Amino acid sequence: MYPSDKSRIDAEKLRCIYIVHKEGGEPVLSIPYRPMSIDPDLVASFVIAVLLYENNDLKSIVKEGYLVLIEEGKFIIGILMLDRVDNEKSYRIALQSIVNKFEIEFQSTFENWRGDVRSFREFALEVFSIFPYMSIDVGLIPQRVSLGNGRGNTAIPWNVGETYQKVQTVLSFINGKRTVAQIVEATGLPAANTMAILSMLLKYNWISLVQPLTDESVLIRLNAPSEKLKVAYGDQLTVILDAINGTRTFAEVCSSVPFDTTVVRAVVKQLIDREIVGFVTKQQQI
Repeated sequence: MYPSDKSRIDAEKLRCIYIVHKEGGEPVLSIPYRPMSIDPDLVASFVIAVLLYENNDLKSIVKEGYLVLIEEGKFIIGILMLDRVDNEKSYRIALQSIVNKFEIEFQSTFENWRGDVRSFREFALEVFSIFPYMSIDVGLIPQRVSLGNGRGNTAIPWNVGETYQKVQTVLSFINGKRTVAQIVEATGLPAANTMAILSMLLKYNWISLVQPLTDESVLIRLNAPSEKLKVAYGDQLTVILDAINGTRTFAEVCSSVPFDTTVVRAVVKQLIDREIVGFVTKQQQI
């Protein structure tokens, strides 16, 4: 089971998470997930004030319709803001896990505290391994976003240190052919880390996700092929393009042309990569 299969945690409910140093009450790591109608900094400040200055054993509050879960450790406080949920137990257990991991990893840092919070940014990957930005269908195919459309390579705040190396590893396996499941198996990283990185890349528009080409995919012509491509594939290209009429599935195109299915698949894949041909599922076409 991949991390995205955690049915008890709905990534779409997440709003913001704070990790706060108890000595001084300042956030050492804060990760926004989705916009809130209230200022999350004010909510976090209120929680910190109640816990540290009023010595109140607060575990959860509801603020402006948002559920706020609080977990205390020896050195830190974890604060999770999310939309109201029917069962908060799985979110609380996950928040407890984050607090415990954080304190184990940075115990010596807190015991010799000097106020430098930069080292904590790498831990964001562990947070996303438990609370990813979004759930991802492992059957989809990631592909890199073209830099030409102005959406690619938006800076990822957490892409530092060892996380940077892991991001590069995941990117090296994204070729527009492998599914998410295949990338998870190939990277050699923990599955939760790979899924977390893919959620980051998707959030910051480094990748998009597309359906894989199947026998039931309906092929659609988008653009005319270049003369270079016509020369490379000759009559095969013309015959295959003529068979693509916007209603035939890939399987139907294969059966209507006098070529081996492997040949047709190779040609169609080239046409898709060059945005000459696209495809949709039958459900999308209806």
